[in-house]
Amino acid sequence: MTSDAAPFPLTRYFLVTGLVTAVVVGAVLAGISAREVERDLLGERQDFAVLIARHLNRQVYERFLRPTLERDGYVDLDGPHLEALDAVVRSSIAEFGIHIVYFFDPNGRIEYSTNLAHRGFLIRENPHLARALAGAPSSNLVARDSPLDLGGRAGTVPLLETYVPVYSIGKDGKPEQGPPRGVIEIYQDASDLLADTRRATLRTVAIATLGVLALMLALWLWIRKAERTIEERTLALLDANARLAALSADLERQVEDRTKRLLRAETLASVGTLSAGVAHEVNNPVASIASCAEGLLRRARNSESLRGHPDFADFPEYLEIIRSEAFRVKEITRNLLDFSRRGNAGRREPVDLAALLRATERLLAHRLEKQRKRLVLRLPEGRASVQGDGAGLRQVVLNLSVNAMDAAREEVVWSLERTEGGVRLVCEDDGPGFDEDALAHALEPFYTQKGTGEGTGLGLSIAYGIVRDHGGRLEVANRVQGGARVTVDLPAHPPAQPDGEGTAGGSAAQQVPTPCEEAPTAGEDDTAEPPPATVAPAPPGAAAEPHPTSSPEVRP
Repeated sequence: MTSDAAPFPLTRYFLVTGLVTAVVVGAVLAGISAREVERDLLGERQDFAVLIARHLNRQVYERFLRPTLERDGYVDLDGPHLEALDAVVRSSIAEFGIHIVYFFDPNGRIEYSTNLAHRGFLIRENPHLARALAGAPSSNLVARDSPLDLGGRAGTVPLLETYVPVYSIGKDGKPEQGPPRGVIEIYQDASDLLADTRRATLRTVAIATLGVLALMLALWLWIRKAERTIEERTLALLDANARLAALSADLERQVEDRTKRLLRAETLASVGTLSAGVAHEVNNPVASIASCAEGLLRRARNSESLRGHPDFADFPEYLEIIRSEAFRVKEITRNLLDFSRRGNAGRREPVDLAALLRATERLLAHRLEKQRKRLVLRLPEGRASVQGDGAGLRQVVLNLSVNAMDAAREEVVWSLERTEGGVRLVCEDDGPGFDEDALAHALEPFYTQKGTGEGTGLGLSIAYGIVRDHGGRLEVANRVQGGARVTVDLPAHPPAQPDGEGTAGGSAAQQVPTPCEEAPTAGEDDTAEPPPATVAPAPPGAAAEPHPTSSPEVRP
């Protein structure tokens, strides 16, 4: 079963979100890396600028300030001493690639600059200069094309400006303690610094991107596996839903079908009860007919006047036919009542199974003749009795016989043998036998492989329940040579049952009728198909009339 809804594009969404995540993570990492690398490199360059500033401070002191004071006793940067200072500064920074140098006094005034035009300017509100005057070096990166000097002239290269506090040098040649005596500002070329920053940033971005891509690949493989698992389980769930829907529909059909079968079984039970009552009621007029026929027959045989009268010559023959057929009707109704009479499941009584099989043969004789099949009885000598419910055991034999006749091609064979502690009944037919499904479910209620209206599926189930209540065992199997075999093992003395409990066929409420054929009655055409009769319990108080001892042999 497939769903009309399109599957959720999990992989596509993952790729899109993963790409966005990679870009965002890469950008964030690039920014963080650039700042961290720039800070580290700026720290290194600032330390380098501090060393240069201190070196320059010492060189100015040793090569300009001290010799000038010793020679002239004063320093005048507005006079001839400026040129000497400029020469010392330029020679000191020439090998370090310094672009511009400023000397500030504690008030922020420029006392000297390699750009001599800037001397005398006062710098205000410069946080880096203020930080340096407080005793801490401070640096700032000036991008290319940014104004580099007081005139606003744009630079041609990126520069790093560093403000370094300087101190007076004592007679011992070491810086004196105390507040700074001024600040030296140094401008360095920052092109290589920015290049190193970019390279480090690119390396970080590349590593982060590769890491994110590797993580995405691993997650993609995992998601693909999860997606396949979800798809497989979704398909399995859809298939299970389809099978559940089909099973539900099948169960609904079965419930409907079995409900119809139960209604039909109840209808057959009612019809069987009615037919048993009719059979009982028919016995009385049939007994009167037989009695009157016997009386007329005796008078016809004993009367000389009637025997000599030509019009009454064939009366004895007709009366004999009437009497014989009346007793035949009584035999049929007696057999019907025997099989429909209620049994008492709580009371066990001796039941001759051989006699029971013979009675069943007589009951089914017309049906066997109609279907052109044989019922063969293989019985032991003498009686083969068990303690049990006679009505229930009659129903077991009848149900198994009818099922076997429906399946048989030519004959049904009943075998009866005594066993240690009981008897064994075996019913065999030469039909197709049980298939695997039937072997597994044959004893379940309402299971049948017959067509609609041909069976209720209760025959074997009821027989199994009756045999089980007698402490016996019922088994179904297939014969090696073909056909089905049903084996019934019954103990000679089954376990007693509590009062009120009955077998599956022991009461009218529990007994389910099994269709059978009624033998033709007197006056019917033997070739015509008689209506079906139903074996069912007789009405309360009904009993079969005893067969007259003087009745002749009943012939079909």
